[in-house]
Amino acid sequence: MTSASWTLQRPLLTDTLHAFYATDPTRHERRQVHEWLMDACIDPVALGGPDPDVDGLWFGRVVETNLGVLYSIDPKQMKVFVSIIR
Repeated sequence: MTSASWTLQRPLLTDTLHAFYATDPTRHERRQVHEWLMDACIDPVALGGPDPDVDGLWFGRVVETNLGVLYSIDPKQMKVFVSIIR
């Protein structure tokens, strides 16, 4: 995409992480999700693919886990909106 940084949208991310932590993830899962989120600031398009049925919705797998992330992006403003981690 570009060398500029993308921005994770805080209010939604905070709520999403609270819901994720409520599922009692392992330390490894937490670490891998953190890595996924940091990578999303570099290139969220490379981390997943668009949902073929819902315009603007993306899904990415978290490596070395059985977790996935549901998110959307705003390419014009370089924003990432993480809505579900499961």
